[in-house]
Amino acid sequence: MSKVKIPTVTVISLIGLIFIEPTLYLGLIFLSVLLHEAGHLSVMLALGIEIEKITVLPIGIDIKRKRKYISYPKEIILALAGAAVNILVFFIFKKYEFFAYTNLLYALINLLPVKGLDGGNALGAFLCSMLDIDIAERVQKALSFAFVILLWMLGIYILFLLNGNISIFALSVFLFISTNMK
Repeated sequence: MSKVKIPTVTVISLIGLIFIEPTLYLGLIFLSVLLHEAGHLSVMLALGIEIEKITVLPIGIDIKRKRKYISYPKEIILALAGAAVNILVFFIFKKYEFFAYTNLLYALINLLPVKGLDGGNALGAFLCSMLDIDIAERVQKALSFAFVILLWMLGIYILFLLNGNISIFALSVFLFISTNMK
């Protein structure tokens, strides 16, 4: 199999989170993340994709595969597998509201059409199957940028005009930085 890596920053982050929020809720959030990644891993195994390395990050798990290129339909299935598991968990555990809605929210965030997220990866594979790869990448980058800007504007609206929380604004800033820092 592959090697599992847990960077020091992940350990420090997890200890900090446990110190800040030492409740069952944090465990349920981690369980939602693990179920999501289990969806990706199970599809990888079912498709015969070898795993090179698994890195546990403060905000998820990064799974590197040995063979970088697979067919576009398989890429789409693989990209959507984690969110599909979270949506399934939402319906199965709907009676347990926090856990159910944590899974639904995690699925929806991952399905955003932003490069680097599952929705963006599925969109990229779909576009590459229909267009020249260079054109597909430019379209995906433009759509990612446009969606992050829309999310940012929604975050600003909620934060300042509705006196809401900072979550959507922070997510948009994180997505902007992560998609434009490569």
